[in-house]
Amino acid sequence: MGKHQNGHKKGINKYFILGISVVCIIGIIFFIWSFLVKDNPRHEKSLAETDFSQEISNVSSNQTRGTTQEVTVETISETTSETSLESTTTKESEKDELYSAAQPLLKEATNVSYGVYYFQHQDFLSNENNQPMIAASIIKVFILEYLYEKIKTTELTEATQINGLTLVQLAQRMIQISDNEATNVLIDYFGMENLNQYFIKAGYHQTFLQRKMLDTQAQERGLENYTSLTDTMSFLKKMYHNKNDYPYNEMFQIMTGQQIGTKIRLKLPNYIIANKTGELPGVENDIGIVMSADPFAIVILSNGVTNSEMMRQSIANFALAASQN
Repeated sequence: MGKHQNGHKKGINKYFILGISVVCIIGIIFFIWSFLVKDNPRHEKSLAETDFSQEISNVSSNQTRGTTQEVTVETISETTSETSLESTTTKESEKDELYSAAQPLLKEATNVSYGVYYFQHQDFLSNENNQPMIAASIIKVFILEYLYEKIKTTELTEATQINGLTLVQLAQRMIQISDNEATNVLIDYFGMENLNQYFIKAGYHQTFLQRKMLDTQAQERGLENYTSLTDTMSFLKKMYHNKNDYPYNEMFQIMTGQQIGTKIRLKLPNYIIANKTGELPGVENDIGIVMSADPFAIVILSNGVTNSEMMRQSIANFALAASQN
């Protein structure tokens, strides 16, 4: 009986120890597996390499896009620069051609002022001679502006009559056929002093009226009428920019009816031109607006002319060259 119990206890102890051993072995295996999977440096390195590889890929992609953008910008910049250079070269070439066309003007007179202003591109070419020049009949455009200023601001109307002619009729005769008698009627009516005061007020500081038309006695005393490149160009610009508004629309229409076509108009028969000529012995002037594809104002004032016919041809050639720029 005692031996049987002792054998039974030994069997239980044997199985208990065996169970404990199995549990320990399983724990050790689990511990080793956790260490290998979670803390394996090679695993971390593999993950890090994957992330680093992705970063390199992203950077490479960004660099590629940046390079492409830089190349595109450089290409556009180069194309724009080339276009700008070509445009500048073309403009310079056109300026050279116009300056060449102006050379005969300088050969035909002792004193010349010329200028061309293109309204669309605001290009201005001239010989920068702004000294007062003998105006001849160019002075009449400033009288025309004064006349319409009075109609606009006083009780005068276009139908107001002087010596049997309306103000508009006198203005038309003064401009379109350069009628000196009609001009003198207006000078007497408005007063020479009032006209000169208006010229200054309007900003025409080199334009002044010292005698009436055909007054040879005043000429002998050294009195003359003057204007300049600056003043005539200012007048033309003002008329162009206000050509759709009263009273400059009326002035523009009157000047487009010019009947004297020996200079600016001579070689430009297909354009609408609002201009005024002026002639005296030794003086050949013409100013106007040419409604070409690129409308322009043109001024030629010449004193000390030795050959009037040659000067008129030179003015016509210069206006033609200006229309082709």
